[in-house]
Amino acid sequence: MPTTGVVRNFKLQAEGEIGPNSGWHFGGELRLFVPFAPAGHRVIVTLTPTGPLIDGSAGSVRSYDAREHDNLLNSVPVGVYSASAALVAANGTRTPLTVSTTDQDDYESEVVVRWQTKDSCIGSHAGGPDRAYLWIRNPAAE
Repeated sequence: MPTTGVVRNFKLQAEGEIGPNSGWHFGGELRLFVPFAPAGHRVIVTLTPTGPLIDGSAGSVRSYDAREHDNLLNSVPVGVYSASAALVAANGTRTPLTVSTTDQDDYESEVVVRWQTKDSCIGSHAGGPDRAYLWIRNPAAE
């Protein structure tokens, strides 16, 4: 029977590369489906935490250029986010886009993105969070 208390020096690594040039990352992956790419425009995805992240921290708003990340965002701290997207022209004009987590007819200006754990290792490292998905549409182009 131990006579001393538990030492709690555990730190959850919520984001970042696992090793130099490894291509493996802590955190979640978010696959973006962006079927359009007008010349001179960028698709900006914004993730706003709706509660604490997996490590208990408050998190912060994050914005990503979808094309710069090859439509796969790595190293996203796992949590629940409100996701939105905008098409940004070279002159800075922003056009709101609609988003969905299921690619059904449920596109909205914002959706809730959350990571699940399953018995798959797609988008994770044997037991980590599964990959989350976000489909993006331009309602003006439909």
